[in-house]
Amino acid sequence: MTQALARAPHNVQLALAYIALYIATDWISLIGPAGPQGISPWNPPAGLTLALLIRQGLRFIPAVFVAVAAADFTLHGLSEAPLAIL
Repeated sequence: MTQALARAPHNVQLALAYIALYIATDWISLIGPAGPQGISPWNPPAGLTLALLIRQGLRFIPAVFVAVAAADFTLHGLSEAPLAIL
């Protein structure tokens, strides 16, 4: 239990860094949207998420949810997409 508590600040920092990087890479992917729907031909946030979950495990799924919701809200306006799974 003590070891888990000692890692807690590191995990929080990692989660916050991931959320910031997710939003930044999602914004970068919108620079060259194609077509009238504004679809991007590449998706770096998906790779970032896969790397996080492979490296750190499923305990970071709440950070993924927060990152998707925050990016959706800040970059695309209020959307119900992340909340639809609840």
